[in-house]
Amino acid sequence: MTPFALGSEIPRRESALMRAVGRGVLRLLGWRIEGEIPNFPKLVIAVAPHTSNWDFVVGAATMFALDLKLTFIGKHTLFRGPFAGMFRWMGGVPVDRTKPHGVVGDAVRAFETGRCDAETFAAQCVAELELGVAPATFLESFAGWPTGLYPGTHELIARIPGHVTRALLSNSNSLHWPRVEDEFGLGALFEHRFVSHLTGRIKPDRDAFEHVISSLGCDPASVFFLDDNLMNVAAAHAAGMQGAVARGIDEAEQALRHASVIR
Repeated sequence: MTPFALGSEIPRRESALMRAVGRGVLRLLGWRIEGEIPNFPKLVIAVAPHTSNWDFVVGAATMFALDLKLTFIGKHTLFRGPFAGMFRWMGGVPVDRTKPHGVVGDAVRAFETGRCDAETFAAQCVAELELGVAPATFLESFAGWPTGLYPGTHELIARIPGHVTRALLSNSNSLHWPRVEDEFGLGALFEHRFVSHLTGRIKPDRDAFEHVISSLGCDPASVFFLDDNLMNVAAAHAAGMQGAVARGIDEAEQALRHASVIR
């Protein structure tokens, strides 16, 4: 693997052994590293979308291959048993996603429920995370985070029979939703759209699900809810809905088949 140059400000592990291990794993899996990392002592790296546990393996190998010393958050259940010490040594911080306080800041919640504007959201995020960039620069980058739908999304939704009501319950905001709705064409695929910054209700809060049930005028048991977040599916179950976790098109198709929504 070609050596990847890092700036002098970026924190290092200083471990030749782990660099060799990381590069060996990437080579074995057929991955290569491209691009560059900004030369800052502090920065936030967003890794998305997360669709498989292999993402962690590749990410950890990349961290070691580049000799990066970083901190990452992971679900708290990883930090139990014999591997707890290893994950902490790697830089892991456990997060209980059923108790989201302190992980998703007040600024994010306010923005995604329409209670603050983009400029206020950006200013608070920059200050809270100590990003070292202007709020306008952060917003410019943040607006581009959605990169598109999973391939096959339109086709899978089109397979849902016409007598089945299609509704969307999404946490979003005033910057991302217009792109998702129009540019990616997701809005036209659903007869009903319940978007957090427009309704003022956000998953996994109970009232978000109750608002959907009330608006549709349906029996909650007749609703089949798909989401890639277990916490949101658990909230749907608590509201009386059916539901399943689906990460990616293949899992969504399997879940819809299992529920007899599609053939």
